[in-house]
Amino acid sequence: MPKFLTSKKPGRPPRNLIDVLRTQLWFHVLKLHSGLPSAYAIEKALEPHLVRITADGVNRPRKWDSYEHGTRVPKRSHDRSDAVELAERHFPGTASWFDNPLWEILKGAKPDRWALQRLLQTLSPAVIDVLITTEGAIKGQAELVQLTHEHFDCLVALGTFDALAAVAILTKLSEETASHELRDMALDCYARLQPILADAPETSVHYPELFTYIDKVCQYWVMVSPGKRMNVHVFWHGQEWARDRISHFGPKLALLYRAHEWGNGWEEWGNTT
Repeated sequence: MPKFLTSKKPGRPPRNLIDVLRTQLWFHVLKLHSGLPSAYAIEKALEPHLVRITADGVNRPRKWDSYEHGTRVPKRSHDRSDAVELAERHFPGTASWFDNPLWEILKGAKPDRWALQRLLQTLSPAVIDVLITTEGAIKGQAELVQLTHEHFDCLVALGTFDALAAVAILTKLSEETASHELRDMALDCYARLQPILADAPETSVHYPELFTYIDKVCQYWVMVSPGKRMNVHVFWHGQEWARDRISHFGPKLALLYRAHEWGNGWEEWGNTT
């Protein structure tokens, strides 16, 4: 189960560590989409009435700084107090990063096969075009296509965050349907998407934490006897593409493993953060 962090400030709800990453990634995308360089600049653009210049300097709430560092998680209320909604009105396309169904999958949600297929239909139109058809058994009703390697090739060609989310959802679907073939195709696609997303501007900063969480969902199956399987955890950072990037992700993994109290071999990087 994902770990929760207790706020040092009284009255603040505990933060799920998945939501910490979710908030930091959303804020990073917000900076990219807005072209604004800092939390201060975003606060001035979105809530200028809260920023006051006085003789003592700049007085402001620093709410957006908290989002950048993940020390505060926006509450989705879909009203004027909703920071995600406010940012979306000014910079369309940013809310989908915060609302992506991947986050609930990573937090341990266990939707049934039908709910998983509905989650796929909440992803980007490009992903839906690959995975969903209305020409199935019931004409006009959206349903999952008969998946082949070519469909996963299309997801790799998209190389997007939503394509990655689709792979995590399909991996969960393989559990619900006990499909080894689907799982093998999904995990192969996940491995091919990793270097693409590691270099994508939106995910290049936080891919170490993101892939570490997804690894726990996307585990391989090994049959140890008829009718009995074992999960095998293959770490993303052992892949060939990641081997020359350890100076980037080592300190990040040290912080992540320390926060979860996992115990690890990343302690040597802890002093470089």
